[in-house]
Amino acid sequence: MIWLLSLGIALISLLIILVPAFLLYPAVCHGKIKSPRSAMLLLFSLWVLMLFFMTGMPTLDFHTLDFNCNIIPFRGLIDAPIQYGFNVLIFLPIGCFPSLLWAPFSKWKNILWLGFGLSLLIETAQLFTFRTTDIDDLIANTLGTAFGFLVAKGLGSLMQIEVTADQYRSQKEIWFMLATILTVILFQPLLSRVLWTSAIHFLY
Repeated sequence: MIWLLSLGIALISLLIILVPAFLLYPAVCHGKIKSPRSAMLLLFSLWVLMLFFMTGMPTLDFHTLDFNCNIIPFRGLIDAPIQYGFNVLIFLPIGCFPSLLWAPFSKWKNILWLGFGLSLLIETAQLFTFRTTDIDDLIANTLGTAFGFLVAKGLGSLMQIEVTADQYRSQKEIWFMLATILTVILFQPLLSRVLWTSAIHFLY
């Protein structure tokens, strides 16, 4: 019963943030919700959100300073090759989705900078969590982005997705998506705790 209540509270706190963002998307980004492209955009946003949760981003509810770092390249490839491969796999969509969604990321240099920058953001943020900031993660994640870009090039001709050539619209979509994701990361755990406290007081 408790786990079911906890899951419900987590979903409600998530929806409190995502539903308004979903409703604001057409007005802010001038895009249509009912289209294959917006479905792909939503899927990509959820993947990045899941990626941030998996990597342990700091939140307003939990943060601490921990300088646990590995600066020796490819040590993870020898000590933990499965984990290294997993890091490559989880960044495949980072190389795939943006190159199918936005024309600027159809160039390999731009998509690699995106993967590198997102991975650098995660590794830097992990200085404020209990996780290890690892240069191997940065290498593996960037490599995964490159593989994802190759997958997108192979599948591009088979998928009828509208690639937005309008750089202004692309920037608005990307910033809107990142702002929504970071809002969820920062506030969802805090909101969930408030709802959980309220539920406990109501039940007991």
